[in-house]
Amino acid sequence: MDSLAGLCAEYPAIAALEMDVTDFARVEEVAAQIDEPLDLVISNAGYYVDLLKRFGGTDYDAFRRMVEINTVGPLHLAETFAPLVERSLWKKMVFISARQGSISLNVTGGAYGYRASKAALNACIKSMSIDLLHRGIAVLALHPGYVSDTDELAPLTGAESVRHMRSVIRRYNLHETGSFLMFNDNPLPW
Repeated sequence: MDSLAGLCAEYPAIAALEMDVTDFARVEEVAAQIDEPLDLVISNAGYYVDLLKRFGGTDYDAFRRMVEINTVGPLHLAETFAPLVERSLWKKMVFISARQGSISLNVTGGAYGYRASKAALNACIKSMSIDLLHRGIAVLALHPGYVSDTDELAPLTGAESVRHMRSVIRRYNLHETGSFLMFNDNPLPW
């Protein structure tokens, strides 16, 4: 299915609930509407502004916005939804991160706000994996790859990336909690 509406039409038990991870009240309202345990929560929050890439030209308002959306929002989402995940059978939380959040893979510099916000997300994910271990919740940072349905240079379409990530999500479990993986299951360094 290419759209959420199509997926909801095909599977009537699915309900689409819209929320912005930076709107804490809405996140909590959505969680309160859910009575059933959640096997899987995927946080796909992400914001990137193509800022001036050279040192000395940082747009600090955009930097703050990236941290708010890419780091703070997903952490609050996790704290809010963890009780629902804990009651489930699968007990999985997945956060779409980015290779640019790897400190050791940074060989080009620049992108300060995006890199910092995704590295901070990764730090939160690692801490969550430790803090949620006793609750049986497996936590994963997952990089979707370079994806585009319009850029011929991109090695993956959206559908291909999702197919690979679904396979990783199905397979990973509590013994790997706190991992940072590529869409194709290869580990990424922090």
